[in-house]
Amino acid sequence: MSSELKVVAPFTGGWDSQADYDAEETRIVRNLPNTWEIILGYDNLADLITKVNQLLTINPGNPCLKVLEIVAHGNPISINDMSRLDVNNWAAQLKTLNWCDEAEIYLSGCNTGLPRTTRIQDPARVGPIAQQLAEAMPFDAQNFAHKIRVYGSKGYLSGSHGEGNEKIVDSFNEYNFALAWPPVTRTVWQRYPGGSNATGNACWANFKNGSW
Repeated sequence: MSSELKVVAPFTGGWDSQADYDAEETRIVRNLPNTWEIILGYDNLADLITKVNQLLTINPGNPCLKVLEIVAHGNPISINDMSRLDVNNWAAQLKTLNWCDEAEIYLSGCNTGLPRTTRIQDPARVGPIAQQLAEAMPFDAQNFAHKIRVYGSKGYLSGSHGEGNEKIVDSFNEYNFALAWPPVTRTVWQRYPGGSNATGNACWANFKNGSW
């Protein structure tokens, strides 16, 4: 195991079915490079922290956490069971981990790097959740001397950063073949402000945890 730990953690909750989660997990296990670790079956924050700590402590080389990627359904103000209302609790628990001096968090769910569409302008209410998490665990030379970037997706996401196959689309359409030919296109999910179509690193907006 490397002295810098990179972890992907697919969340077990929120999927349309167990089969959907199983397919997500299977794909990640198949594609993830051997330089990464995967956490299987985590279902809440305490479980995630425990399992990351287990990976950090089983290596006698005492690695630091370089990348944590959380894979789950998301939107501008939540991912898995972390929402804008409990982001401070998540930040407090994540800060207890042994981070590298410079590290990254990927919130690999749809639109986690975008604000939601609303007349309200308050960032605390519209997101992005990635920015809210970064601001909730600020760099502090005395108490938390870790420079962390939190990455959120700029669209509807498939794949993951760990696999290197991430892809986003700015809106999501479906085609109804039963009602008409050519098939009728219906927009299922609308584009959020700043949404785009991209692959790879261009899928992500990133937010620093301070002015460093």
